[in-house]
This record gives sequence, structure tokens and C-alpha cells, in this order.
Amino acid sequence: MNKKGLSIMIGYVLLVVIAIVMSLVVYQWVKTYIPKGGLECVDGVSVFLKDVTYDCNTGILDITMENKGRFNVAGFFIHATENIDDELATLDLSGEIVTDYNEGNWMPYRNAIAFTLGGRLFDTNTLTPTSPNNEVTLRFDIMGLGDKKIEITPVRFEEIDERIRFVTCGNARIEQGVSCDVAPVEVAQCDDGEDNDGDGCTDYPEDDDCTDSSDTTESGSVCGTCIPETEICDDELDNDCDGYVDCQDTADCSADPACTNPSECSDSTDNDGDGDIDFPDDLGCTDASDDTEENCGDGICSSGETLATCYEDCNTCDGTWNAGSENVECDGTPLPENCLVDCTCDTNYITNGVGGCELDITGVAGCNSYCALFTGFSDGYCEETEQKCTPPQGPLGGTYIGDVPGADYLVGDGFCGSNPYCCCVP
Repeated sequence: MNKKGLSIMIGYVLLVVIAIVMSLVVYQWVKTYIPKGGLECVDGVSVFLKDVTYDCNTGILDITMENKGRFNVAGFFIHATENIDDELATLDLSGEIVTDYNEGNWMPYRNAIAFTLGGRLFDTNTLTPTSPNNEVTLRFDIMGLGDKKIEITPVRFEEIDERIRFVTCGNARIEQGVSCDVAPVEVAQCDDGEDNDGDGCTDYPEDDDCTDSSDTTESGSVCGTCIPETEICDDELDNDCDGYVDCQDTADCSADPACTNPSECSDSTDNDGDGDIDFPDDLGCTDASDDTEENCGDGICSSGETLATCYEDCNTCDGTWNAGSENVECDGTPLPENCLVDCTCDTNYITNGVGGCELDITGVAGCNSYCALFTGFSDGYCEETEQKCTPPQGPLGGTYIGDVPGADYLVGDGFCGSNPYCCCVP
């Protein structure tokens, strides 16, 4: 038997086996980089655009969305087409939302608009199918949107594989064409070409009742002759032709409610219950026209003061947590987590207003600075998958924010955009 030929054959067999093993290893490794199929929410989700208005002159888009389905909704993606006939809506409008309109009911999250509870985002679906929490109105500032189409895709938080996931409801996507709403132009009576009060004079300067062309009323004169009428004490007009306007007309208006309702600091009443009355005795008054007597630091939590605006007067640090009341400092027996015996919060924590403490993220601007708040981590970055946060795909010691003790993954991931997962590193 030719031993040399046998050795060559064994060598070929070994090479084939090694190649197969290496192929399987590479396949398993590469498979972790291939994105999984998109997660879809349950059937039965349905939203409806109850009202859409767009002002082409100002670029203001107002939408009122109503939940018409069987399940709660967490928020939505909003996109627009380049033209009304385009099939695909590729322009992301989430960054154009007007931040100070209806604030406290929404926040940006992963390129979507998420509905909130009291200005905070929880992994719950807050837009319900039942009134009064079944609709919300939001405002966007986008020039050039007229004659285009917007596309709304609802999103939900759903438990998948024992974890709460943020999923897209593509089967509930809706579209709406956008056209310009032109508000009617109102012309002042003193510039409209009409004799509105029938006195024979038209507009400014012919009608002496007009102070200028922008004046909204012509009533009260007959071409320069004032016709006395009953004085109205809050319309900024000299109705009775005596030369005095409103409260200046003491003969007619001295007892009128419009002239007898003084400010708190001049009404001879102890409005804040601190024992001092009016200016200058009540230190909460800056002058006699000041409309509040409240004075933080006087030891009395008056009606307009709260724990947030005047902790000194409104705290009740007595070892008892007033459950259910608003603006409660961290207090109780035993103390809530991260609360100190003086009813203040531990380092890096602030009162959450309902009897406990929450992480202070003031000044936190991104995933990196959020990660740095937690023990053992100094930096962070955003990735497209959770797997890239930890070895072997991620760096040594890397951890997904959802696995960091004390961290809120909704906050951490909220700082990330197209790469929606916040990863923390030592």
C-alpha cells in the first residue's frame, strides 16, 4: 500500500473538516451583526387624525390625534413626503415639534414623539381609547409643508421575551394630505370704508370717534358731536362725553367692580395668613399694586407656595410620608431609598415631589454624561444593538444602560437617535 498517497488523502480530509468548522464559527459570529426582523405591535391599534390645520404663512402645523383602537398607544413617528403624490414619506418631522406647546404631555424618544404622564416618560402606553385621555393636540413649526402629505405611525411599549420593547405599529399607519389654512383678515372699523355707526362719517380721520385707522370701533359720535351714553367702566372709552375714561370717571365708576377690586397688597386683608396686611407691613409685597402677599421664608406655607417653590415654608419633615398629597418631600418611616434623615435627597438625587428621590439629570446632555452618574462608569456611547454594548462585540466592561443598577433605560436610550441603545463603559 502506498503510504504517501494515504497521507495526502488524510491531509485533504483534515483541510475540509477545518474549513467546515471555521465556516460555522464565522457564520455564528456574523449572525450577531445581522439585524433581527422588525418588531410589530398587536393587532387592534388604531389612531385617527381628528383635526389637521396648517398655516402656510407661519409654518405652524397643529394636529389632534385620537385613539380609536382597542389598545393604549405610547406615541408616534411622524414623517412627510416631498410631494403630495410621493409614495414614501421620508422627511422626519419629530425634531420640528414646538417644545413649549402642550408641554408636559409629550417628549422626544428614539426619533418618535412619546406621550408622558406629568412630564415624565414611563414604559407604559398612556393614550387610551376612552375619554378623557384618548386625544392629544401637538404643534409643529415647518415651513413649506403645504400640498404635501404627512404620515403617522403609532408606537407602543410591549413585553417581548420578558423585556419591555418599544415597537412600531406599521399596520396602523395613517396618511393625511396637508393644505394651507388662510385665516380671514380682519379690517378695523375705522379703516373699512363703511359708516359702521350710521352717524354720517366714515373711517379715520372723518369720524371723530376714531383715534386712528387701526381703531376697531366707530360708535359714539355724529361727525364730531359726542352723543352721551351710559359710561362703561372698563372699555377705555369716554362713553358719557364728560372727558373722563373708565375709572377716572369717579362720578360714574367709583362703585363699579372694575374699579373696586384692588390688589392683594392694598385690600386690607391678610391674604396669605401670615399676620401681616398689605404693603408695607407684609414683606411679600413689593408695592401697593403687587397682587400677591406670599413671602417665602415667613414660616407659613401659603396657598400659592409649594414644596418646589418654597421648601423652607412647606416642608413637613416629621417622619411621616403624606401619601397622596402633592409636593411631598422624601420622608417616612422607614425612609424611602436615597432619602436622608433631614428629608433631603442623597448626592446626585433630588425630590420627585411624591415622597421619594429620583436621579438628578440636570445638565445631563447625552448617553455619556448619563452613564457617568452611576458607580463604576465614566463614559457612554450609542449603538445600533444591545449586543454591541457588551463583549465580544462591545468593549471590555461595557454594559447596556438597562442593566446598570439604578439607571432608567428610557432616559439613557432617550439621548440616542438613529443608534438607539445607550452603552456604558468604565
